[in-house]
Amino acid sequence: MPLSIFRSTIHPLTWTLFITMPVYCAPPDGTRARTNESPADISQSKSIPKNKQGLDSLAEGSRSTVFERLDNDRIRIGLVTIDQAKRQISFPAKTNMRDGLVEYAVVTTKGKVHESVFSTDAAPTHIHMAALLLTLCKADGGGEPAKLFVDVEWQSKGSMRREPLDHFIAFSKDNAGGREGASLSREAWLYQGSILTGGVLIAEGEGSIVSLITDDAALICNPREGRSDDKLHVPNSGLIPDVETPVVIHLKSVEELGKGRRPSLK
Repeated sequence: MPLSIFRSTIHPLTWTLFITMPVYCAPPDGTRARTNESPADISQSKSIPKNKQGLDSLAEGSRSTVFERLDNDRIRIGLVTIDQAKRQISFPAKTNMRDGLVEYAVVTTKGKVHESVFSTDAAPTHIHMAALLLTLCKADGGGEPAKLFVDVEWQSKGSMRREPLDHFIAFSKDNAGGREGASLSREAWLYQGSILTGGVLIAEGEGSIVSLITDDAALICNPREGRSDDKLHVPNSGLIPDVETPVVIHLKSVEELGKGRRPSLK
């Protein structure tokens, strides 16, 4: 769908959100600087983040982003689907690792794939646009990180199966959070957004989406004890499907439906 046609189907306030949104949310400690840079500003940035290939992808993606309205409640931005009724963000991914130490649960295919359970081609910038549209973080920055449940859905034995992302991560050793071999318990993750450097969304440059360790660049962080230990987590091989298995990652707001402002898609 051409962007001009898509624009005409969205409430003017919602469209304004798309073109003026900043590209970060506050971290748990609330120390992140504010900015009013838009996705358009990012695409013109000449700053070089830690991963130049990520910057190249961001610039190209910002110019060619595809917005598609699927129905009254759902919008697709690139590979990311927003479901307003469910207050849910979904994107395709695949199993990346079944053994070895991991520091991330989800990264992009240009991110730290050597230490992540899942990988995706979805753009972190598009995920952040979706989070702003669902008001998971404030358009003017600041506020506490939103709490999310993160699920993984895949086809298993001929039917679709959905499990918490937490259950795909196990402990490599005994610790305060659990015993060796046990998987993480179900808990809300924190949507912290990402930081900017020279106008560039670092989550895009580094490809970090869901982090198990402390990482201000990642969109979503682990709230549990032990996040400072980069040798604490391994994939739960008893649950995780074979490498390269297609999955869908779902980010669902813990906030009850109907609470807070919900932008109109009409």
